[in-house]
Amino acid sequence: MGLFRIALYWLGGSIIGWFVKGVLLEMLRWPAEEGARQVGLQSLPFRIFDPVGGLVMAMQIAAVFGVIVASPLIFLELWHFARPALRGKERSWVFWIVPSAVGLFVVGIIFCYMLGPRLFEWFFGLNKALGVASEFALGAYIGFMLKLFLFFGLSFELPLVLMFLGAVGLVSSDWLLQQWKGAVVVLLAAVAIFSPTGDILTISIMQVAVLILYFLSILLMRIVEKRRRKADAREEATSEAASAPPVAIDPNDFYRSLAEPKS
Repeated sequence: MGLFRIALYWLGGSIIGWFVKGVLLEMLRWPAEEGARQVGLQSLPFRIFDPVGGLVMAMQIAAVFGVIVASPLIFLELWHFARPALRGKERSWVFWIVPSAVGLFVVGIIFCYMLGPRLFEWFFGLNKALGVASEFALGAYIGFMLKLFLFFGLSFELPLVLMFLGAVGLVSSDWLLQQWKGAVVVLLAAVAIFSPTGDILTISIMQVAVLILYFLSILLMRIVEKRRRKADAREEATSEAASAPPVAIDPNDFYRSLAEPKS
């Protein structure tokens, strides 16, 4: 039923996206148009060469918008899926894990959106230096941007995923730091393989971003581990005090202390 509810949330968000697809299209065109202005291009034509290209593009925009809008409910469903494997205390983490997951996902998309003009400025500058006119197929451009949004949004979940694994004791910050060379190789290869684009600049930017997130995760995990050790120490001290045997008091000693003259 969890997957069915996720599909319903996604469908609801996509329906909303369909009704605002015009506004979303204008927003998606801005990174390329701003990049073109930065290199002095007066116009940037967008073309559709397929009879159903506009329909497919509008559906893609609505679908990705649906994921973004429904992300709080989607992450909540994923949390309910993982919840049975957690202990009682760990189940209360929903109050910070779900908002954090949504926030990181949105921050990743915003980061990609604001980075877009610089990326296209480099593309257009290279085209201009080669004497090639810049003209885009709108469907291909929109697909490119939507893939970038999803990639960056999911990549920004890396700190939260590693912190969660550290909190449940599956990994530690020391272990991640010891394995950093292997992790760097794996992350760089994963970005190159799953990147939505094949150009070196975009892949390099994504690789740098993922590596920064990895080492940021280690720093955040150290903070979490330090707080957890303090909480465990307090809990242990409290349990020891509660389990300590009561001190026996001799009633005769008490009455003798009352009878003794006060100095």
